[in-house]
Amino acid sequence: MENHQPRAHSNSILKYEGKTESGDLAGSGAVYDPDQFVTEVTHFANCILQNTEPATPGEEGMKDLLSVEEIYKAVGSSMA
Repeated sequence: MENHQPRAHSNSILKYEGKTESGDLAGSGAVYDPDQFVTEVTHFANCILQNTEPATPGEEGMKDLLSVEEIYKAVGSSMA
C-alpha cells in the first residue's frame, strides 16, 4: 500500500485570529493539499492493519471538534 505524506503547497500560509469564550486564538501554518483526508484515513487504516498507534491521537481530534463547535457557537449556528 502506498504511503501518503501530507505536503504543504508552496507559498500557501493560512493566518488566523479571533476570539472564543475560552480566549483569543491566533496563528499561522502551511495549507495542506486537498487529499489530506485521504492521507489521514490511509494512515489510520494502516495502523489498524499493523496494530500500531496513529501519529495523531484521538484526543487531538476531539480538541479539533471542540474548536469547530466553538466556531459554530460564535456564529450562532448548530453543528447538527
